[in-house]
Amino acid sequence: MLFSEISRKQAFITHLSISAVIFFILAYLIIFDWYPSYYFEHDGGDRGLMTIFFVDIILGPGLTLLVFKQGKKWLKFDMSMIILFQIVALSWGIKSVYMAKPSLTVFYHGRFACLGQYDITPEELKRLSQDNAGGPVLAFLRRPDNIKEYYEFIGDAYKAESSEIYFYNDRFETISENAIERIKSYELDVEEGIERSKQRVEYSRLRWEKYKKTNGVSEDVGYYPLKCRYKTGMVMFDFSQGKIVDYIDVHTAPAISSIEIINNIAEE
Repeated sequence: MLFSEISRKQAFITHLSISAVIFFILAYLIIFDWYPSYYFEHDGGDRGLMTIFFVDIILGPGLTLLVFKQGKKWLKFDMSMIILFQIVALSWGIKSVYMAKPSLTVFYHGRFACLGQYDITPEELKRLSQDNAGGPVLAFLRRPDNIKEYYEFIGDAYKAESSEIYFYNDRFETISENAIERIKSYELDVEEGIERSKQRVEYSRLRWEKYKKTNGVSEDVGYYPLKCRYKTGMVMFDFSQGKIVDYIDVHTAPAISSIEIINNIAEE
């Protein structure tokens, strides 16, 4: 059908319908694949979805409604530019949302942290993936055991001009039995952690009490903070399965390790 044979309303509805199909496909990927479960809200999936919605549903069809006029001399050119602009903007939006998606969740120094696709090299991600069944891969970054290792960590941070953990991706380990034992060494008293966090203390306390009454507290599960880009919470890590099995919207300070850093410089 030529542009000259359709009305503005028909052009708008056609453009909107095609854009809606594309949006729902992308929404499914974002919600169920790229940002599953609590990662959707905590690591920016909702913001990514709104970006895609604006570009795909509002911007493209909106420009068609604004520009389209039956019989207009340069109508084909205008519509071609609108479609091209929407494709370019949508491609940028999809790439941005995909590269920001949580691909790795790393345990370090008493808490789990979300890392995006751009924070980890494909080679390192493949090394850590193992038999991952979907969703962000879990990994472990061992805290220095002695002063020498501690200075090495500081040196790496100084060279990178940042202490963010993604600079240590070559040190990330898979969730092995040794890693699980290390994670176990972090004792988190949830009530005390809530008080130390100083974030929405009363809200977190009520949520925790409600969770305990409904689900109980298991010795086979460890409770640890989760820090993502936009929100923090608390996850339940099952020691026997070596994975995160539940989440609760509770703010708590990081757990404290029972393993002390050894000053071994004099010995060496």
